[in-house]
Amino acid sequence: RKFLAAACSMAKPDAGQVGSMLQPTAKYMEEAGEYNDKSKRGQWANHAAAVAEGLGAAAWVTVEPTPVPFIHDALGSMDFYNNKILTTFKAEAEHVNFAKQWKAALQELAKYVKQHH
Repeated sequence: RKFLAAACSMAKPDAGQVGSMLQPTAKYMEEAGEYNDKSKRGQWANHAAAVAEGLGAAAWVTVEPTPVPFIHDALGSMDFYNNKILTTFKAEAEHVNFAKQWKAALQELAKYVKQHH
């Protein structure tokens, strides 16, 4: 959120500025990846993988000139695990809702980026 607020109020930052501004987001992406690596088995493995893969879309701000395909790539990677969630937990609404809402969030991000960037 802070990154987007800063981005709206300044000229295009150089690569060094972008890196430092994205440091908190990169930390969360790294933590999600580490959690995913530790959670390869168990009930939440596909959930962790879906989150870790989908969070990659947050790096769209570093992609020029057209970041939407980058978001779609992350969406495709995330969707692999989302489909596993949907088939494994098809009778459990909270899992189905998680998968559908996570996918919808990334789809909305792609729409936003296409419209405004």
